Amino acid sequence: WVEQPMYDYPLHQFVDVSNGSQGAAVLVDGLKEYEVLNDPQQTLAVTLFRAFKYVIQPSSVQDYSYQKGAQCLGEQTYHLAFYPHTGRWGDANVYAEALNFNNPLRLFQVGRTDGNLPANLSFLKIEPENIIFSSLKMAEAADGFILRLYNPTAETLRGKITSYLPIHKVSRVSLEEIGQEEITCLDSHHIPLVMEKKQILTLKLNFTEEVE
Repeated sequence: WVEQPMYDYPLHQFVDVSNGSQGAAVLVDGLKEYEVLNDPQQTLAVTLFRAFKYVIQPSSVQDYSYQKGAQCLGEQTYHLAFYPHTGRWGDANVYAEALNFNNPLRLFQVGRTDGNLPANLSFLKIEPENIIFSSLKMAEAADGFILRLYNPTAETLRGKITSYLPIHKVSRVSLEEIGQEEITCLDSHHIPLVMEKKQILTLKLNFTEEVE
């Protein structure tokens, strides 16, 4: 038998088309499939919904009849956005926009406190925006925090991390949190970054006990 090629592809958070000088992205929340149609407009299609009428079990000769509810008939709601831009997706920080779209700010009402933090505060600031934050958690087998970043672009990126808390020590570690090398900070609040294309970087951060 000859299996026909598939023209749809997976996506995660966004899909982008560009001619180098200008482009457009579709930011999605939960949608996982797209296709560029072979028409004069080169239409970018995003799959909103897939359903089926019946299921055929490969291990059985029985052809199952129509299954009630399989087509999920009813009202469906989708969350997506159109984001035109200049240049390519990396130049326009499309990845950061897609993350903001998928992770909107959440507001919580709290009671009055005697806190002394400033009104505007970033615990960690990562520059440039194309260096993507993945996770921040406590280290598994030692003191400190594990910060994981990745570079989704095809270029080497240089930047820095700015920490609100003063930094005592920074080390590069593996995904298993095994120490590799210590990193020299620019000062007590700034860590230099050099990330190769497609690189995943895991850092172990130790802060000083007192806040400056």
